[in-house]
Amino acid sequence: MQIILLKLILTPLLTGAATWAGRKYGHNVSGLLIGLPLNAGPIALFLALQHGETFASQSAKGIILGAVSLAIYSIVYAALSRKLHWLLCALSGWVAYLSATFLFNQFSLELLPIFFLSVLMLLFLLLLFPKYKEEDISIIPPSWDLPLRVILATLFILGLTYISGNLGSNLSGLLSTFPIFGTIFAVTTHYLYGSNACIRLLRGVIISLFSFVVFFLILASFIQTLGIGFTFWLATGGCFISQGIIVFWERKWQDRKKDL
Repeated sequence: MQIILLKLILTPLLTGAATWAGRKYGHNVSGLLIGLPLNAGPIALFLALQHGETFASQSAKGIILGAVSLAIYSIVYAALSRKLHWLLCALSGWVAYLSATFLFNQFSLELLPIFFLSVLMLLFLLLLFPKYKEEDISIIPPSWDLPLRVILATLFILGLTYISGNLGSNLSGLLSTFPIFGTIFAVTTHYLYGSNACIRLLRGVIISLFSFVVFFLILASFIQTLGIGFTFWLATGGCFISQGIIVFWERKWQDRKKDL
């Protein structure tokens, strides 16, 4: 009950914050926000409190690989967004996500190999990510945009919680990264602003996934020895430090590309 209540509170807050950030600072900033463990992190905390440190540690390993599945969804949607309707893009992305999740669930690796494999795959997917044009489409978002995002995100998350309730720790971790926010923001951005804006959004998601996996690496590594409370504070600090470094170098890289 606590987890459901947490989701009912966090989902509208995160959806509203990411929507506002996208309108004010650009779609890539929305992507940078929804790629962070702002939803999965607090939920992992309640899972740890309910099921113990061992369950939380095992789930965190699955979540790290789940980040790669989310990145695969992002690149598939982005690659198809120039030519296909948003519904076909979303469905294709889901198929790619679930296929990757099924594949990853067949393997059982130690934490560090999972982490380094995930980072390498994220780097590879980022290098393959479709190019986009720097263009700003100024429109007044319709009044239904934000309420629709909030309602859909909440329904998706509650449904996934119900479905995954009886799954094991590894598969639960993998599915906890199901592209709920990624789908809703990609679809609405694609529909309202076009494919370039959608690609910028999803690229921001992949960039934030590096910090995402750092969070769960720290969580899986130390929760059984340092305890729940301290480990979550440590993981949060590591996540935001790594995010700051990544965003700094990303901006330098983008500025350098403009000068060429």
